[in-house]
Amino acid sequence: MWDVAVVGGGPVGMFLAAELRRGGVSVVVFERRASAAAGHEDGGDRGLQARTLQLLGLRGLLGAVRARAAAEDGPGIADFTGAPGDAAPPEIAELVESWGTSRMKGHFAMLPLIDRDGTLSDVPGQLQVWQDRLVEVLAERARGRGAELRHGLEVTGVSDRGDHVDVAFADGTGEQALWVVGCDGGRGVVRDGFAFDETDPAMFVLMAHASLEPTGLVEPGVHRTRGGLMFVNPPPGEIVVAEFDRLGAAGRGPVSRAEFTAAVRRVSGAEVTVGRFDGGVRVTDHARLAREYRRGRVLLAGDAAHLHSPMGGQGLNVGLQDAANLGWRLASVVGGADAGLLDGYERERRPAAERVVRNTLAQSALLRTDPHSEALRAVVAELIELPEAKRHLAEMVSGTATRLPVPPDSHPLAGTFAPAPVLAAIDDAVRPVSVLSEGLPSMVVRPDGYIESVS
Repeated sequence: MWDVAVVGGGPVGMFLAAELRRGGVSVVVFERRASAAAGHEDGGDRGLQARTLQLLGLRGLLGAVRARAAAEDGPGIADFTGAPGDAAPPEIAELVESWGTSRMKGHFAMLPLIDRDGTLSDVPGQLQVWQDRLVEVLAERARGRGAELRHGLEVTGVSDRGDHVDVAFADGTGEQALWVVGCDGGRGVVRDGFAFDETDPAMFVLMAHASLEPTGLVEPGVHRTRGGLMFVNPPPGEIVVAEFDRLGAAGRGPVSRAEFTAAVRRVSGAEVTVGRFDGGVRVTDHARLAREYRRGRVLLAGDAAHLHSPMGGQGLNVGLQDAANLGWRLASVVGGADAGLLDGYERERRPAAERVVRNTLAQSALLRTDPHSEALRAVVAELIELPEAKRHLAEMVSGTATRLPVPPDSHPLAGTFAPAPVLAAIDDAVRPVSVLSEGLPSMVVRPDGYIESVS
């Protein structure tokens, strides 16, 4: 019997497996895909935010991830690589033109968070890396630490038996584990039986590698119209179409040529036809948040626990931080600690996901193209240029504002991510440890890098 079975071999599942192996527990990952490289149709999420980069640095993974990112050549923002074009609104044109520079600190609803005067120099930018390449790095780490990775095995259900969990597979076989963690995404099976708070989608996005005919009727660039948004890459490239409030538009399954053509026509207002069409994918701003992250011996992490719009590139990052928070706790419990230690996982990570759900819904509202929303967007664009507002949003989107809940009379450092000299002292820690670093007070620091207490 395994100590822990992780269902889902994406970045969250692989990182969690590596974290659990740091604590010495036996762990197996079950993934329905044939291999780590057999990934998403669109390559998957690709923005790693500042707090995640700090976490990867703590684990000695940042160099490998940067090397994979440097070896890639692909879209940087919203699957768009071309010039913004004459039709692009000024703020989106500036966003596209500034992407990848050191002054770009992210965006909020595609309103650029640009460090114009150096006051945000302490907020690191993000790193673009295809999710499938990230999975390869994390899978190598998990395997190297002794985790067993089983690809091509589809989990169809889990059953908590009180003292262990049964895991059933599509081929009729099964396995057992003391604990199961669902990292199998928003459509996975482990989340079955959990209750969720949900918000219906209002933004509907279709993405496809396609060409439009006749050539020149819809120019390459960014288009914001009363019908929605379009990112048109120079052919042959990807086209992204976003619409709002289309009842019945939240379909599932493959995107057809006819469906994609109709969306392009509605947003562009041009009677174009789709020539080359290599198939497409769909994304919405449907939001869902688990009311509890643990039921008995079954836990959720990543998209299985929280699902929201990809706006701002926060979802993957929140999931990886879930894994860091849960890994040392669950390893400790397997090693004999009281299971109540797991309560802190939900207590800390659910509010973090709740904040992301809230800000991504706000971003969806600001992207709308009706007159009322356009007026609101213009006011917010002005407010964003206030130094305090820009810092607040930059730190929120980058994850650097994340802080553990602590008593109100705690030391200012309590609950924050530890500074670099302290992190260097907890490299091999698998439990919270006391650290005394020159020029800093004595503190207890957790394996995930957060300061638990200061004395």
